[in-house]
Amino acid sequence: MKLLLFLHELSSVSGLKMKKSICLLLLVILALTVSCFDEAKVETSPYAAITSFRLGYYNVMKNDLSYQRRDTIIEVRQNGSMYPMTIDQVENRIYNRDSLAQGSILNSVTCTIGSYGTVYFMYDDVRDTLITKWSSDVEIDFTRPLKFYAVSTDKSFVREYGFSLNVHKVNPDSMSWHGSFDPLMSGYIQKAAVCRGDVIYDYFTTPENVPYVIRGNIGSTSWGVPVALEGFPADGWSGTVTLFKGKFHTLAGTTLYSSEDGFTWTPTGVTLSLMFPAGNETGVMWAVDSDGMLVRSTDMQTWFREGEVPAGFPDRSARIFCDTLVTNSNIVRYVLAGIAEEDGTLCPSVWTRLSGDSNWTRQTDAMGGSLELPTLENLAVFSYDGSLFALGTPLDGFWQSMDHGLTWRFCDRYNDYYTTYNNFMQLPEELKGTVSSVVCTTDSYGGVWIVTGDGQVWRGVINRLNRL
Repeated sequence: MKLLLFLHELSSVSGLKMKKSICLLLLVILALTVSCFDEAKVETSPYAAITSFRLGYYNVMKNDLSYQRRDTIIEVRQNGSMYPMTIDQVENRIYNRDSLAQGSILNSVTCTIGSYGTVYFMYDDVRDTLITKWSSDVEIDFTRPLKFYAVSTDKSFVREYGFSLNVHKVNPDSMSWHGSFDPLMSGYIQKAAVCRGDVIYDYFTTPENVPYVIRGNIGSTSWGVPVALEGFPADGWSGTVTLFKGKFHTLAGTTLYSSEDGFTWTPTGVTLSLMFPAGNETGVMWAVDSDGMLVRSTDMQTWFREGEVPAGFPDRSARIFCDTLVTNSNIVRYVLAGIAEEDGTLCPSVWTRLSGDSNWTRQTDAMGGSLELPTLENLAVFSYDGSLFALGTPLDGFWQSMDHGLTWRFCDRYNDYYTTYNNFMQLPEELKGTVSSVVCTTDSYGGVWIVTGDGQVWRGVINRLNRL
């Protein structure tokens, strides 16, 4: 009303005066507008809800090694937004599905909250605790039990939220080991280990070269008794055992044998001079026939010749692995890793091939051989957690390849430069220095098995992969 009266009076002023007063008019309008806003009432609402919740920054304590290789503890800054919070509006709960890292320091952390109404919080571990109004700069002790409250602006409604912040009790990336000693497995020469379902099959020979197998359940620390293999002559047994489409296969002399139970073997009528065991289910098996030609099969019965064996192809401690390309799930990559004898010298040999290719290609380390697969006694290669790993005697640790066998790095606990290898992949101290024969395999529950000729049996697992 005041604004309308002012404009009516101003209309009687001459045009010249009005031009001179234009700036004053704008100032007065602005002042009166602000006055009108001051007189407006603050709107209230009966609604109350927490609509979003995000943790602020906090520190995480981690064990590390100093430059002097001594154990030390460091604190790493972590952004809480990396761990989304879930708000259950039916049960009135706030929680995180993905647990925070072990060692998270959460006794003084801010948070960001979106809401209808005003938010308060209260610690739930002490009776008669005062309720506190939340703001983005208030530091909260998230190690204590908490409740949050949303209060409507008209004070007619209060909504209570239970709150829980899940934190890992153990480091999900660390390796846990459980070992045992079995005298029934001591004093033998380890040849192969294969997992089928819930059972581990360990193949070995006695000092008299008699082949045996002993079975153990994945969920148990006890093993059965060694059973002599039947159905093929012990002389000439390659010691290679592979699982392909649910059946066991091995070579004795140049004859390929198969088995349903891993104990009793029958000849297949196929003759081969070398078979490359599958490190995982490949869908295609590769071998060298009795004429020295490279062959492949999808059923272990019918074999197709691929041509001559390439020079430098692995002829011992070799295993073949496969995976699908990230960019095209219809293309399969095969990786064959092992040892070859070239000019009387043992050297590493890693080859790759895509399912659409017609030839194998040898992996050549671009660093001049400094990062190639190490030539180790009793070399064992296995696929685990998206990488290839290798170990050999005397046991000191794992070698890891994250680029399909092209480069290999030792999994040292200590990192003095940026690296992507898994420094948590560490052998138990009891295994280090072992010089007897050794075999390893992975199980269907995320574990790695290592069996040695001196009777040690170990199962290791990255905590986040353990499904046992």
